[in-house]
Amino acid sequence: MKKLFLLFLMLSWSIFAADDIFKSSAKITVSSAPPIKIDGIVSEIETKHAAGMYGFCNLRSKGILSLVPADAFFNVSTDGKKLFISAICETGSNGIVQRAAKGYNSRVSNDDAFEFIIIPDITSDKITIYQLIANNKGGYYTIAKKDGNPIVWKPAVEIKGSIIDKKWHFELALPLKEIGIEKLQKNQTIGLRICRNWKRLQKEYGGSWGLQSSWSQLAGAFFSNYAIPQITFKSNSPVVRFLSLRGKNKPDAKISIFNPTKKGITLNVRYAFMPSQSQSVDHTDKITLKPNEIKILSLKLPQADINETVKTYLSVTSADGKVTLTFLAKNVPVTGHRQRMTFSPPNSLTRREFQSNMLFIRQPIRCMYALTARVSPM
Repeated sequence: MKKLFLLFLMLSWSIFAADDIFKSSAKITVSSAPPIKIDGIVSEIETKHAAGMYGFCNLRSKGILSLVPADAFFNVSTDGKKLFISAICETGSNGIVQRAAKGYNSRVSNDDAFEFIIIPDITSDKITIYQLIANNKGGYYTIAKKDGNPIVWKPAVEIKGSIIDKKWHFELALPLKEIGIEKLQKNQTIGLRICRNWKRLQKEYGGSWGLQSSWSQLAGAFFSNYAIPQITFKSNSPVVRFLSLRGKNKPDAKISIFNPTKKGITLNVRYAFMPSQSQSVDHTDKITLKPNEIKILSLKLPQADINETVKTYLSVTSADGKVTLTFLAKNVPVTGHRQRMTFSPPNSLTRREFQSNMLFIRQPIRCMYALTARVSPM
């Protein structure tokens, strides 16, 4: 009886500890990367060295924010001089709203747009906050405040977008000096909130008209440093990219890990499942990557009953567990929304190379990605 009680306490502690990750800000690590050409076409070669994320959360949802059903991928990288952000999003059958012309234009907020909140120093007592909204035509509008007081900010930013096969390709390059960073320091961290403002969101995508979404799972004051996602710069850091989160009738995560260095590396890989009724699973494994090697990890959820809620988190850390490469959390309702993005081998792998690099594991990952999923029939 005593052993059973101790086992119950250990399982309870594990579940509560995992719940705490939903209260933390999202975090990703960005490695040094070559500059990208801002031409409105997001290519696999350009995103090879970029941290890649999947999905945006509905800011109108309550509690832990819910993932918007429409597929969306976005990437963050830097060459030390500019911050590069790119994305590929579904548009729906009616396309996107893009009326505001190229250049500085306050009407851009009426269009389908990407919105960014940037805080160069999140530890400062008197923070400076930059906000930029941009549409597909290269129209943009900015707001900035220093210690709560408005300041003029019209950065020399490059923006380009295009619609390809009903997907919106968006690219942005922002010189770091435009936000007061003359030179990136090792392990320097900035706050970056990336949002997607949808104006034509059909019911099949989760709404009747439009909504605002963000990649963070936490609700709160938008133009502030509260729970703002954090980007940490580490040269030669392993590159973690999320390729998917949803599968048929339940979450199904796929990620890639790329070792850009000339040395082999070992990483801790963790994947945990906490269904509301079924048995929880929590595994840790080690993944070794050779120099310039890419591994694709397919992380399958255990069996779950229909309409059951499954809390899941993934994480990728250094072998000693001291360095967290990525930390993310989401609430993912799985309601039978079919995948519209066609999946292709990432990072310019051929189909055969992709298949040979695919790993099916039940022991998982420290990047950190947490999600809650409700399993329901198609």
